[in-house]
Amino acid sequence: MKLEPRLVKARGLDTDELNGELVLIKLHPQRTIILNAAGMALWQGLDAVDTRAEAVSLVKEALPAMEPEEVKRAVEQWLDELVAGGFLTEVAPEAPPES
Repeated sequence: MKLEPRLVKARGLDTDELNGELVLIKLHPQRTIILNAAGMALWQGLDAVDTRAEAVSLVKEALPAMEPEEVKRAVEQWLDELVAGGFLTEVAPEAPPES
């Protein structure tokens, strides 16, 4: 069984809501990203999920009319952008103890 990395929001982010969008501000190094309403909902949803697969499932449930592969591709791209910008990190899972 392969364990998937956990998604963890970066510490020390400033956030501001502006015109229905969420602005994430990372001070060190300085970076900013603006999330539309869908991105903001997914960002908030990350508090309830731990992995990429769970994030994809969350969006599939919220958008049942959207093609599953389209959802997966969009969520993966969005998560990649957040990781590349330092707003989100992927932490290697701990291996379960051997018995």
